[in-house]
Amino acid sequence: MPDALATLAYDATNLLLNAIKTANSEDTVKVKDAMAATKGFKTVSGEVTFDKDGNPIKDITILQIKGGKQTYVTVVKP
Repeated sequence: MPDALATLAYDATNLLLNAIKTANSEDTVKVKDAMAATKGFKTVSGEVTFDKDGNPIKDITILQIKGGKQTYVTVVKP
């Protein structure tokens, strides 16, 4: 079963693929600009928007380890 890190890796890959598609290019500058312009992109872990500094703005899922197993606690919205 995929864990939280696998989910984030999957989301990051889809963000990159979307930026390449949006840029209609593999040119790194065009892809970077397309990624920076991303707003409300739906991922497995929630919607992602990048702020003016390139930081992702997205929900944060809080997990807790109990008895050696991950347990969902809550979601914090920015």
